[in-house]
Amino acid sequence: MLPITDIDELEALYGAAVPAALTKVAHRVTPLYRQWIDASRFLILSTVGPEGTDASPRGDDGPVVRIADAETLLLPDWRGNNRIDSLRNIVRDGRVSLLFMVPGCNNVVRVNGHAMLTADDTVTGLFEKAGQAPEDRHRDDGRRDLFPMRKSVDAFGALDVRRRKHRYPVGRTIRSGKGCRFRRRDL
Repeated sequence: MLPITDIDELEALYGAAVPAALTKVAHRVTPLYRQWIDASRFLILSTVGPEGTDASPRGDDGPVVRIADAETLLLPDWRGNNRIDSLRNIVRDGRVSLLFMVPGCNNVVRVNGHAMLTADDTVTGLFEKAGQAPEDRHRDDGRRDLFPMRKSVDAFGALDVRRRKHRYPVGRTIRSGKGCRFRRRDL
């Protein structure tokens, strides 16, 4: 097997990107992306560190993150198995990707940016539930790119509510046709 080691060779193999794939990228949280992120109860946090990459599932019974402003998301870290692989990576290299999913929708929204950790009580207190606060908060800010992705989710039907025992409501405001598709004019 011969590896592809040159960007020109790779681009010649694939050709130009589909224009719609480029126009849906935003550099801050748009009103439509805000609705999508608020509806998400599950995401994958991807990080990179000296040992390699890590992808960690994160979920909550309400919105999985808080949107502090158009360029800042707050993600709580509830006590779990204490492996803290993603957290170690963020301390050493703040580059992260968040992949937001909403059950019943075939789109996902990916956010690329930089994260930092804080144990500041004023931030962790925002997420307090039944007297319990999470261990720390990931603050994702700085440059970000947001864009919906569909094909990878369609391939295995991971968010098909018909295959799930529990159904989750999806706000009509983010529905724009079959499978919660995004329209370019909404971005």
